[in-house]
Amino acid sequence: IRSTENAPLAWLLYGRESASEEVDAATVVKIAKTTGEILPEPWRAGLDDLASRCSADIGIVDLELGYKSPPSVRPADVRPELTVRRLGRELARVRQMSSYSALAHSAGVAESPNDHETVEQPDRDEVDTTEEAEETTAQGESVRDAFTFPAGRRAGNCLHRIFERLDGGQEESVEDSCRESLARYRIDAQWVDVARSLVANTRTTLLVAAKGPGVGKGFCLEHVERAVPEMEFHLPLEGLDRGRLGEALAEHGYDNLFAGSRSNIDGYLRGFIDLVAGHDGVWYVLDYKSNWLGNRPDDYRPGGVSKAMREHRYPLQYLLYLTALHRYLSLRLPGYDYDEHVGGAFYLFLRGIEPAAGMDRGVYFDRPDRACIEALDACFRGSAPR
Repeated sequence: IRSTENAPLAWLLYGRESASEEVDAATVVKIAKTTGEILPEPWRAGLDDLASRCSADIGIVDLELGYKSPPSVRPADVRPELTVRRLGRELARVRQMSSYSALAHSAGVAESPNDHETVEQPDRDEVDTTEEAEETTAQGESVRDAFTFPAGRRAGNCLHRIFERLDGGQEESVEDSCRESLARYRIDAQWVDVARSLVANTRTTLLVAAKGPGVGKGFCLEHVERAVPEMEFHLPLEGLDRGRLGEALAEHGYDNLFAGSRSNIDGYLRGFIDLVAGHDGVWYVLDYKSNWLGNRPDDYRPGGVSKAMREHRYPLQYLLYLTALHRYLSLRLPGYDYDEHVGGAFYLFLRGIEPAAGMDRGVYFDRPDRACIEALDACFRGSAPR
């Protein structure tokens, strides 16, 4: 065969001197037909010589026509039975960042986190996709008022930004702040009067605590003494048992959102409180909600507001916020006492608030007692009794 002298086998057997010993194809075919041997005699002799100089493990064997090699896999009847190896030690829990959204998600609430390590952002209203997913007006544009103001996440972010700028002491008018935020979130400037009315109504409504140290110390946001907008916190979690957290909630009159859950969380609970306000020595947590509850003022009466609070599990949110505030004030406020310095939580449903109606429209208030907050704090520290 032409150029066989350059084949690796030829070089192995004969070296370079085989270059002149070409064997043409016709000769190979003739040899194969007459002798049944496919190798030229010089090659066969060389292989035999190589085998004779090696151990018994190497030999030259002529394969019969139709030879089949043995299977390369084990028959099914001799396969070993495989078992999963069991881990014989307990892995250390990984420290992680959790949040209200992550806890609410684990309780089956229709919020929008990806997992336990959801990176919490400044609080924004979570939107029910069946009602408010469209970035349009809540009930069309035939009438421009608080009930038809655009619904959806973008509109909620717009209103939150307005309050954040005003609560933070920005040197600008309410109208200028409204125009800036509407433009930022690409909402028609024709809504500026409605946005200004929503903000003005909320900031001038008298907020009065029904219990706690704030009783008789009503205040409005426009004249609050101390304001900390978008207060960020990182609350340490030391073996937070969600099952025990749910039991603590139930023991103090709140829904047990974590029945049957026993997984622990180590790390931090991160959150942003829309506004922490201090007035007459009492501190409050406030949260702005742009949720659309209906197209009538009566839809924002206490019954409708309480229903929305339960459906969205907002009590869990403000209980976490108040626990964080309790922990913060205990470290920073000399002589701190929960019963004396924490006034509770106000949830403000912006579309329904009207100064003349006061606390009777669009406003939700609660102040958990000291034992409740201390029980939750113990859960976060991993020291809650079982």
